[in-house]
Amino acid sequence: MNLRRARVLWLLLKAMYGTQIAAAAWLKLVRETLDLGGWSPLESIACVSYNAEADSMVVYHGDDFLAEGDDKTLDRLDEVLGAFVLKKAPRV
Repeated sequence: MNLRRARVLWLLLKAMYGTQIAAAAWLKLVRETLDLGGWSPLESIACVSYNAEADSMVVYHGDDFLAEGDDKTLDRLDEVLGAFVLKKAPRV
């Protein structure tokens, strides 16, 4: 007997309940944490924070972070982001 699997494609017309709220709450928490550490969010770019004193920038999307700066600044950022459980890639 030859059974074919039916392939179904669903189009989501609206965000599922809670997904936008959770994403917005996470973004708010990340921005507040970075702001307390000295990285102020940029007004023109939603998921970028800048530390003028250290001339360092952090780009974040969801739970991914990409930062640039000298070793001392990145060590400080590691302390600030210590509030979260992170898996860090080696520095380049």
